[in-house]
Amino acid sequence: GGVNCAWFVNGNCLSNMASGLPWRPWMYKAVACVPEWPFWTKVILSGGEELYCLDRGGKIKTVGNIPWIDILTDQPPPVGYGEILTVRVVFP
Repeated sequence: GGVNCAWFVNGNCLSNMASGLPWRPWMYKAVACVPEWPFWTKVILSGGEELYCLDRGGKIKTVGNIPWIDILTDQPPPVGYGEILTVRVVFP
C-alpha cells in the first residue's frame, strides 16, 4: 500500500480518500489539494484535464505562494513531479 494507503489488505488498497469517497473510481480524475481548498474544487490543467480536489496529504502544502497538488494516478501524470504550472482553479 505504501504511504498513500492507510488500509492495505491482500494486495489491495481499501482506504478511502480524505473526502470519504473510494479512490479507485476517481483514478485520473482526483487530486490531493492543500487544506485551504475545499473538496470539489476543480483544477483545470493547461491541456484541459479537469481534476477534483477529493484528497489531502501531509506533504500537500503551499510553498511560498504556490499550492501543491498530487494527481491520483498509477501511470505517469500529464505533468512532471514538481513541475510548476499555471492552472485554472474553480472553487465550488
